[in-house]
Amino acid sequence: MIRVLLAVWFGLAAAPALADTLACPPRVTRAVAELPPAQRTGLLWEVASPAGAIGHLFGTIHLSDPGVTALPPRITAVLDASRRVGMEVLFDAPTLRTLAQSMWARDGEGLAALAEPALYARTLELLSAYGIDAATARTLKPWAAYTTLSLPADQSGPPLDLMLMSIAQQADKPLFGIETLAEQLAVFDALSDADQMALLRETVCHYEAQQGDLRALVAAYVRGDLGALYREALRHESAAQQRLMATLLDARNARMAERLLPHFAEPGTFVAVGALHLPGAGGLLERLTAAGFRVRPVDP
Repeated sequence: MIRVLLAVWFGLAAAPALADTLACPPRVTRAVAELPPAQRTGLLWEVASPAGAIGHLFGTIHLSDPGVTALPPRITAVLDASRRVGMEVLFDAPTLRTLAQSMWARDGEGLAALAEPALYARTLELLSAYGIDAATARTLKPWAAYTTLSLPADQSGPPLDLMLMSIAQQADKPLFGIETLAEQLAVFDALSDADQMALLRETVCHYEAQQGDLRALVAAYVRGDLGALYREALRHESAAQQRLMATLLDARNARMAERLLPHFAEPGTFVAVGALHLPGAGGLLERLTAAGFRVRPVDP
């Protein structure tokens, strides 16, 4: 169950005849504007407050890929020297229970009720590779299925964010969450059933291509290429994706930046958030700079 929960957050072989009847939208590719040169490279950023307090902001990717979790010595050294550590959300036992409860819909409102037979059959086929059987998947909310399938099926061990949290706990460093789980879940629960189903359909129909995109994302992350990571993550779009990103990134960036200001006013603060929250218009780097903080990438 824990494996399923983590797969959801960091977000039956189908017969050929069923595959033929699955209505699939085309993938739409768009040109993504290049990031400013100063934002194109680097996952670890030094943040200096107007008063001179020095902290660090680290962009993560919510995966357990060995290339991702093998922290460069520079990042380990900065984390070790920190006085307090901030994460997007703190995953303790009560939080995981709440996440588990949020994944399943009431009777008659889950996947089995909302998806037509061809989409449902293909979704079950794909979810089986994640250790989710048909009985479990039946009442999953569409967003829970969509976020699961947006990750690799071969994840093992904790994702990078949980690994960082564990390191901080073992070192007895004070931890703080930037958001609550309720705030993060609201991003998905606020989606209409139609948008949830559209996102699920896009992911199911183009699963193999999206898994290839994910491998490209990991490669860019391992290189510390924030510009390539940004382009790869945003180059496919749909109306439902646009509405999701407006809250998943834009609205959350504003909230996160506001809450981080007092933490970065104190020296020794280390904050880890998804790397896509850092760059671009309205990203954390831009918002911190606008608030009078100086940000610069730290060489790994």
